[in-house]
Amino acid sequence: MLLKNLMKTQRGPNWVDDSVRPNQLPYQDPTALLGPAKATEHAQSFRDGAHAFVPDWAFNHIGGFFGGWGRQADKETGAGGGNFVSPKGEAQSTITTADDEGKTGVAKLERSVGLEEGSWSNNGAINHIYRFHVDPSFYDHRLGKVPTPPLGHESGVDPKLWRAGGKALKPNAKPGDGPGQTEGVIPDMRTHELLDHVKDGRINISKLTFEPGSDQHTDEALSHETIEHLFRQQHFKDNTKKIERIQALFRGNRVRKRRSGDD
Repeated sequence: MLLKNLMKTQRGPNWVDDSVRPNQLPYQDPTALLGPAKATEHAQSFRDGAHAFVPDWAFNHIGGFFGGWGRQADKETGAGGGNFVSPKGEAQSTITTADDEGKTGVAKLERSVGLEEGSWSNNGAINHIYRFHVDPSFYDHRLGKVPTPPLGHESGVDPKLWRAGGKALKPNAKPGDGPGQTEGVIPDMRTHELLDHVKDGRINISKLTFEPGSDQHTDEALSHETIEHLFRQQHFKDNTKKIERIQALFRGNRVRKRRSGDD
């Protein structure tokens, strides 16, 4: 009903309905939230490609526990899936622009995109992070269109920061500040799908490493062979842990049964 009312309302070409909150819309075309001019503006911001920062703790489980990049959507509603990406140019600016509070490394990136400090570096990886570069050829191959504005029901959405229209609200914003980073959504993908995209050049992965306490950095491109090897190692490591947990649980059950029998 809300979506129908939005579409029936007469508005100019530049409107964005800021009153809509997360989870209020059905899983439909998110451009219904935008006027035609804003929808075009959002689409054009991704014309040169998209980008995502992937923290060390997440990258290390893509080949294992996670089984891919991004949480799979609900099969019935389509909600909850996808990956957040930003325009290629905005991501590069985030890396090269100095922080006004002197933050460096991953902490600077967290602050730039509006995350709480430690969100990406909570496993101690304070000076490196992975970059997923999405080539425009991915759009034609998988989407048939550029990344769309998030609806607010995707996994990882912060209800306090999400705003209709494809730009997040920064938690450290001051009155009068403009919106934060432009956001778009692309589909989640399983590990083998991601490797296919990397092999064919539709997605490139690099490791961004900052010098401690500095904005100086290196950006090392990872080959398809290297990534495939890392994912295989992750698969083996995570499955070994899973087997160990199952064995520990089995041993615990046997101990409990023996104690119960003694009683």
